[in-house]
Amino acid sequence: MKLFQVTPGVRVKVLRMDLPGDVQNKLVGMGLIPGAIVEVVKIAPLGDPIVFSLNGRNITLRKKEAEGIEVEPVDEVMPLYLAMFEDGEYEVVEMFEGKRFLEKVKKLGIFSGERLTVKNGTLYLKGRPILLGKGEALKILVRGVKG
Repeated sequence: MKLFQVTPGVRVKVLRMDLPGDVQNKLVGMGLIPGAIVEVVKIAPLGDPIVFSLNGRNITLRKKEAEGIEVEPVDEVMPLYLAMFEDGEYEVVEMFEGKRFLEKVKKLGIFSGERLTVKNGTLYLKGRPILLGKGEALKILVRGVKG
């Protein structure tokens, strides 16, 4: 996944960077290198710019620059929205906010402990596709299930 896809509060590890030379050199000078751990702090309302924390300092990047930085989540638990970028099986850990939201996911059959599958960006529950908006997928925390 790319850095611009990460939601606030999520920690990720930088895997690789593909940026114009001057931008990449500037970020490397600040310590943004493969292996570095960053946390997204804030995203502007229209998605640009993005503020993230690196070694205790806040750094602001344009969305276009963040598109050139490939990352992976560090923490085991993440919002379902982030899991949608990586095919695999996930277990629902927790769900947040709102009586109507919780009623909706209950009707869909999504409960804590339930297993969900992501394949090619589509979410499946027991073999049937489930449609959730970004805001809804941010309110569901999941953990990747190994083999």
